[in-house]
Amino acid sequence: MSSPETQVETSNPEIQTQLVQEIEIKTLDEQTLKEIAIEIIKNPDKYNKEARFILTIRREGRRRGCGYRYLYRNDYRIVEGDAIEVTLDYGEYDCNWFEDKAIIPTTVPVIIMERYHDDDPQVSDYIIIHVFGVDGWRSMKVFVPK
Repeated sequence: MSSPETQVETSNPEIQTQLVQEIEIKTLDEQTLKEIAIEIIKNPDKYNKEARFILTIRREGRRRGCGYRYLYRNDYRIVEGDAIEVTLDYGEYDCNWFEDKAIIPTTVPVIIMERYHDDDPQVSDYIIIHVFGVDGWRSMKVFVPK
């Protein structure tokens, strides 16, 4: 794919002509995004700037109907801003399921509320607030009384 080129004249005498390439940006499909996200997540030292932008969250839970007394669920929702959600992995075993997601922000800020609830009275419920800002992702965990 060739890109159109534009010559830009400047008033600075040290820079006579500057060559600007216009790049056509296309939307990446989910499989390509998944491959890019996995590469960055597996090599955070190599892609340290890019790794700051990706938040991984595991959605998981237990379904009714398998004889378990206590059910649990961990889920999230985007409260503010926009982000691309990419499914990295998914699995089920008996009545338990999980889904690993990569969250890639497209605006600043992005606020995500992750909530864990367990029917077992001995297990604490909690909320994690994830905030994406100019320095990357920051998180705060708050326990919710039962």
